[in-house]
Amino acid sequence: MAGTKMVQVVAALSCSLVLMLALGAGFSSAQNTLEVSTICNGSPVPDAESQQAVTDAIRDAVKHTSDPGYYYKAFKSYSQRPGYAVGACNGALSKSECDTCMSMADFKLDLYCREPSSIYKKGGQIKLVDCRLRFELYDFNF
Repeated sequence: MAGTKMVQVVAALSCSLVLMLALGAGFSSAQNTLEVSTICNGSPVPDAESQQAVTDAIRDAVKHTSDPGYYYKAFKSYSQRPGYAVGACNGALSKSECDTCMSMADFKLDLYCREPSSIYKKGGQIKLVDCRLRFELYDFNF
């Protein structure tokens, strides 16, 4: 009788382990880069200094958002022309997953918020499921 009980316990534990592994596979922390929303200002950045400030602020935010805290606000200014950008990632992502998500947000933001001549609009933002990126010519908070 004790042997039968032991087999039942082992079988129950084995089933539990298989179920936990199967459920765990469905909750992977891989970044989700599906678009939620995108907004772009209709007007282009007015001058070269502002264009450079926006470009550099975006690149800085994309590069540093995966640093501790998964939130990064960048500011650049050339000849009194400011550019601001903020990046944020889901805290459940790994550093490399946040980097990948931010790279995708940057790529998609370029597609939507740049004119054919590669000039940024005055502002824009994209929200993906696991990260977001925004830029403006003025200071702001997410």
